[in-house]
Amino acid sequence: MTTQSKRKMISLAGAAAVLVASVAIAAAQSEVDASATGDQDPLIGTWVVHVIPMGRPEFTAISSFNLGGLFAQMDTNSGTTSALGRWNRIGDLTYTNDFILFNVNPFTSTTTVHVHIALDENLEAFTATYEFQLVDPDGTVLATGGGTRQGRRATFEFQK
Repeated sequence: MTTQSKRKMISLAGAAAVLVASVAIAAAQSEVDASATGDQDPLIGTWVVHVIPMGRPEFTAISSFNLGGLFAQMDTNSGTTSALGRWNRIGDLTYTNDFILFNVNPFTSTTTVHVHIALDENLEAFTATYEFQLVDPDGTVLATGGGTRQGRRATFEFQK
């Protein structure tokens, strides 16, 4: 290969690298611009969730679906802490949501939860089914189960 051919290949490789980097930067900027203008996934936001476990008492949770697939939850189920996890869009208005929480007073186990969510057409409510697995610190499965969840978008207005 001649010196001139080597220079051409290096120039073409450099141009390709610049093109790839430019496309990646433009795509990332497009995502930032879309979220700034409100053009984001309809699941993103804070939700009040009525949790109905099979064979256990019902409780309420506050769930937050955040940009980038991050998830956080606090609930009124005594003996548990806040949950952290992820969510992922799998269809037009369908999602999966996975999270883990600690069971405390004292620390005795973790609960891992897998949720299938269907967002209503009005984008203000969802229904979901879930399954969970309760595991002690040694990795022994203590319980499994499931239930349903019904969410409504949280409003931050005072009642009149």
